[in-house]
Amino acid sequence: MNPLSPLTYHRRHKQRAALLIGMVSLMILAVYLLYTLSSANFVESFRMAGMYLEKFSVVYPEGSELDPAIAAQIRTHPDVAHALPVKPDALIKYDYPIGGDSNAVNLMGLQEETVQLVMELCNLTLVEGEMLQPRTNGLIISRDLAANAGVKVGDILDYKLDTERFEFIPAPLQVVGIMEGDVRLGIVSYEYLDSHEATAGGGSLMVIPQTGRDEAVRDFLHELPETLVWVESKLMLESDMAEMT
Repeated sequence: MNPLSPLTYHRRHKQRAALLIGMVSLMILAVYLLYTLSSANFVESFRMAGMYLEKFSVVYPEGSELDPAIAAQIRTHPDVAHALPVKPDALIKYDYPIGGDSNAVNLMGLQEETVQLVMELCNLTLVEGEMLQPRTNGLIISRDLAANAGVKVGDILDYKLDTERFEFIPAPLQVVGIMEGDVRLGIVSYEYLDSHEATAGGGSLMVIPQTGRDEAVRDFLHELPETLVWVESKLMLESDMAEMT
């Protein structure tokens, strides 16, 4: 019998072999659990970051402005409850809880009369600080997103202060309020963003479907010419792909 064979080693060193096997098994289990937890965190963070897309879709013009005829077609569609002007141009980058990758969430520039409507749609309530004032640089942000981004009431978001996290903040913003709810979302003044050259114009629309007509609206939006549509179905596809990798 080969004295170097595993069987021979096992017979001569039963206790040591058992200990070695146990240690190797624990290491394999630890690596598996770490990978599983990291993947779950990645997918969950991705899903939570874009959860607001379950509530509405965002339609971007392929050019500088949305064709008025297309905008009118969206607004008059029977399955569309609201088609609201929105500026999704500013975003905050933040790190995932586990791993070195980063994510980014768009801050929605909303007009004064639509802020409360969107908060109610997303079940968001102001729990700290004060409400966003129109034409100011204020930002109200959900608690989870604020924690991930490392910001709190009173903080200034300016790419000159942090070129990594605030790279895509076109004009300085100040956190004035924290919202509580199931959706991660930041809301800024549409009028404030529109007053800055980098985010003036655009013509994007936030499209909110009638109750129970989500799928019909998504199908309709995807058939529109000369537009880019950001919807929950795209998010879920990317999330599923991330889960399989």
